[in-house]
Amino acid sequence: MTEYQPIDLEAVRTCSRRHLRSRRLRLLVALLAVVVPGRARRFLAVRVLGHDIHPDAHLGRALVDVDRLVMDAGAVISAGNVIRGCELVVLERDAKMGMLNLVNGVRRDPRFYQGVDRSPSLILRRAALITTMHVVDASARVEFAPWGTLAGFGSLVQTHSVDFDAVRQDARPVTVGDHSLVMSRSVLLPGSAVPDHSLVAAGGVVARSLPDEPALYGGVPVRVVRPTDPTSAFFVREGVDIL
Repeated sequence: MTEYQPIDLEAVRTCSRRHLRSRRLRLLVALLAVVVPGRARRFLAVRVLGHDIHPDAHLGRALVDVDRLVMDAGAVISAGNVIRGCELVVLERDAKMGMLNLVNGVRRDPRFYQGVDRSPSLILRRAALITTMHVVDASARVEFAPWGTLAGFGSLVQTHSVDFDAVRQDARPVTVGDHSLVMSRSVLLPGSAVPDHSLVAAGGVVARSLPDEPALYGGVPVRVVRPTDPTSAFFVREGVDIL
């Protein structure tokens, strides 16, 4: 099996591409891409908007209004998704987004998040998965490690908040670890991180970076319910779409 090589995000960001630059016109083209047939949608996304979509990737009838979209082989964005306001969205090999998700970012602008170092982006590494009807605030970077999964329905990933001491908006990244699973109706708050080979039970609220200890977490806020075994089949699977 070929060794996994992650996409170099810095190389993607610095790669110069010709594309339509007007924000208003880009939105109009993105809206048009929702209703046209698949070949025309790919043409608009690649040739007009400057996105990088592998021939074996699938972009469904989704509104994708972002500065740069990269989809590797086997990557899928299903119909009904709305992805907007991000500077960068990356789906590595076999990464997937199910239907009816909302991903909303706020591009870097002096009017918002003054003094906050942030990267409004969504990164789905190898075979990562966001299922259906989730809300992702990508005002800062949201990253799912390989085989990391936002499962079930109705979870919230939130990167922005209010810094009450500084009286300003704040934004901090959120990460989900390698082969980890976040279940239905969970909430991941700004700065939260789920460690590798871990599970967040349905309805759990992750309010911080959890210890680097594989475990089942549950509650509000989450706490360790029991350890998990990183060598079990679920946490070492490759190429198995279980959801």
